[in-house]
Amino acid sequence: MPIKLSYNKAVIVVHGKCEMQIVNKIKSTLRIPIAIDSNKNGKLNIQLTSLLDRFNNFNYESVERITKKFCLEKKGKNNFNGLIIPIMDLDDATNEQIEKYKNKSMFKDLFFYDKIMPIWNNSNLDEIMLDLKFIDKIPSNRNKGKVYENVVEKIQNEYLDKIIDKDSAIKQMEKLIDLFKSSKDTNMGLLFTYLLEIFKDNI
Repeated sequence: MPIKLSYNKAVIVVHGKCEMQIVNKIKSTLRIPIAIDSNKNGKLNIQLTSLLDRFNNFNYESVERITKKFCLEKKGKNNFNGLIIPIMDLDDATNEQIEKYKNKSMFKDLFFYDKIMPIWNNSNLDEIMLDLKFIDKIPSNRNKGKVYENVVEKIQNEYLDKIIDKDSAIKQMEKLIDLFKSSKDTNMGLLFTYLLEIFKDNI
């Protein structure tokens, strides 16, 4: 009997370690097939201003490279199943760069343009976590790692720990989505909505 291959349904390109911690926690809790692309395991940031350079490098230069590197399913000759989802802070970019990122025009020359779903935090993830009351002050770079361990723990305790089956997973993720949608300075709710759809399809 042939072995059925299991493919990832998305590549999440994380700005830094904080984004990676949050996505990893949801990934492991929901047991969803996604790949995470980071710069040295989140130790170094991927800036919006350098994102296009990353998408023009070896791992993204062809369908063959992308599908092999991130275990995505090839679809026809020049396509693949799944999305490429960068999560970027906006605080290091100009207004023009931000607009081109949000409307995807900065990616117009990439062959996987239609596969990109830009996620953004204005001005950065720290500001969003403060706005949503996951933290009570902006952390310094020195203690940011510990602060985000606590953020992930709060998300776990307040939302993910209550997941015991399919129905509770959908309910708790919808609560998390609604929370992030309540902030006008992020579209992270869109990311979580897509991850929830992967979960539904993967059951």
